[in-house]
Amino acid sequence: MNKILKNAYSDLFIFLKKPVDAPTNNRPIASKAKRLFTILLLDISLMAICLLLLKIIESTGLYSTNDNKLNELLKTMPAAVFAILGVLIIPFTEEVIFRLYLRYNTNYLLRFLVSLSFVAGKKNKVRVEAWVKKIWHQQYRYIFYLAALLFGFIHIFNYEYDLKMLILFPLITIPQIVAGILLGYLRVRFNLIWGFFLHALHNAIFLLPVIFLAASANKVEVNDNGQYIKIEKSLLKEKTGMSFYKDSISITNSSLKDIVSATTGYNAQFIESNNENLLAEKYNLYYKNRADSTRLNKTKINEHLTKFCHFELSIEQRSEGVLKLIIEDTLKLNQHKVDEGKEYWVRFPKDSAIFHNTPFQALASLLQTPTQKKVFSNDTLQARFNITLQATEPEMLNEQLTSVYGLRLIDSTAEVEHLVIKFNAPK
Repeated sequence: MNKILKNAYSDLFIFLKKPVDAPTNNRPIASKAKRLFTILLLDISLMAICLLLLKIIESTGLYSTNDNKLNELLKTMPAAVFAILGVLIIPFTEEVIFRLYLRYNTNYLLRFLVSLSFVAGKKNKVRVEAWVKKIWHQQYRYIFYLAALLFGFIHIFNYEYDLKMLILFPLITIPQIVAGILLGYLRVRFNLIWGFFLHALHNAIFLLPVIFLAASANKVEVNDNGQYIKIEKSLLKEKTGMSFYKDSISITNSSLKDIVSATTGYNAQFIESNNENLLAEKYNLYYKNRADSTRLNKTKINEHLTKFCHFELSIEQRSEGVLKLIIEDTLKLNQHKVDEGKEYWVRFPKDSAIFHNTPFQALASLLQTPTQKKVFSNDTLQARFNITLQATEPEMLNEQLTSVYGLRLIDSTAEVEHLVIKFNAPK
């Protein structure tokens, strides 16, 4: 076994030191299979190192794996379809697109362009082809590594675009670049099918456990009159996140209390329960209104949420101190106005709050989270705004609202509704 590993890694090192378009197809299938699995072992080891590096980068808050579009596909696509797509169809397609051309004999586009030189005569065509082959072999190391970089960098489109992602993409795509180098080695040394085998096994090892956990989780998935809803217990160590759009909601690894707060509009401070442990359990929720792309139907979400988690909702009125949101300076506020047609989202990073394309009517309710008080507004302003608050301490928050956005929170008293969650035994 040691000899097999030594020979394989020695050949790989020699090849990577100076890649050449020189196949070794005369090896028996058994020998090729052994080489495949030795490279797979190396692939797994290198991927573990790369993923650890990415986890370290993610822990700094510079980017989040929750923004990966594959996560959204996994939430909405049947597990079996996702597995076939991720383990067979995508690997084969990517091998054809990114590595078929790594052999001159199968670089059909280049050979087609060379063949066009026949118009200058047969002798000239031979000369052109000889010159192209010479350049191909002389510059092959650059061709090979550029192909690996291209394969890696193209995976940046799996993530939501922002400036930080644009800066970090060489680091974020390191696993794909490394995989592209190993896949390219097998493709050149043997042929395309062996690169596909490695690609399929790679995806199976790293995708199937995630798919299995997602598929086996305690969950409900329904399409109720065009309202697609998926609720599941969170088993993976995902980063907590909430995104709200005009026709969809995506909530990841959040407590049931926070989810109910998001879907009912009640601040978590005003939500009580007869079982705080159940209220603290983590869930993922994904909702999309496929019947109407202009509105959220939170009533439908709560209808399925109460059934899945076995609880009932009731409301109790209590008199207590609240905050009232008023507009002091319309000109200041309008400087942060945005187009009404855009989708909006809200995030609460540590000691800050970000409201993006947020309707003013929703702003008062959303301010309950940083203020930890019920917030009201009598203004009927129909507009959306971008608001970023760098502090959540009441006095500093109010000062920033006033100086930057022309808004103010004033103390008041009102009858406040408290949402009571009563858990029932599952039937």
